[in-house]
Amino acid sequence: MAATEVHLAGNSLLAYTARQQFALLARVLHRLGYADALAGHITWRQPGELLLVNPLDLGWDELRASDVSVIDRDGNHVSGDYHASRAVQLHVALHRAQSDLSVIVHNHPEFGTVWADIAKIPPVYDQTGANLDTDIVCVPYTGPVFDPEYASDVALRMTGAEVALLENHGVLILASSVELALWRAYALERRCRMAWRVSAIGGGQEMPNDQVQMNRNILLESFGGLFP
Repeated sequence: MAATEVHLAGNSLLAYTARQQFALLARVLHRLGYADALAGHITWRQPGELLLVNPLDLGWDELRASDVSVIDRDGNHVSGDYHASRAVQLHVALHRAQSDLSVIVHNHPEFGTVWADIAKIPPVYDQTGANLDTDIVCVPYTGPVFDPEYASDVALRMTGAEVALLENHGVLILASSVELALWRAYALERRCRMAWRVSAIGGGQEMPNDQVQMNRNILLESFGGLFP
């Protein structure tokens, strides 16, 4: 696959292939807490309606570019030494329903899953939490998502949403790029972690809605929706 330029810290530009970018995304997400053993899936739409996907048999922290698999729009294995989980049907349904969707991340990070378990949107207490560029929704999750019919139902519930807490399960993040997927994943887990800690010590002062919106507007206008 052709090399693609990506923005890195310090405004430097380095060329990585799509598979290299994919592997880097998985490894960084693992460091951020998206690390529930072998659980979770990442997909990234490629030309020809193909999807890059992480294999079932490897943790996100050990994924290499050469390990990344390719599936078609129906979830069938196209190439790669490893196969994807059957649960990737949820991603297949979402990509089919949203033609402009690029990257999907699903996992069970600790603090995001805490709020998913109580089916409650975490309050905003600080700037990073406010800098999530989109709203969070709660989506009922009764499984199994390897059933295409049920996966399509979840995809329908996600219409118009980009960041979701899957009730009693985990989190789901949709994005138009690898960089935006990473930012949303980071900002979501940070917001969930801080809200849990504030609630654990008895509560605190939530950031007023106008300040949350001001932070979001600055992020959108100055940085295109993701912190550099």
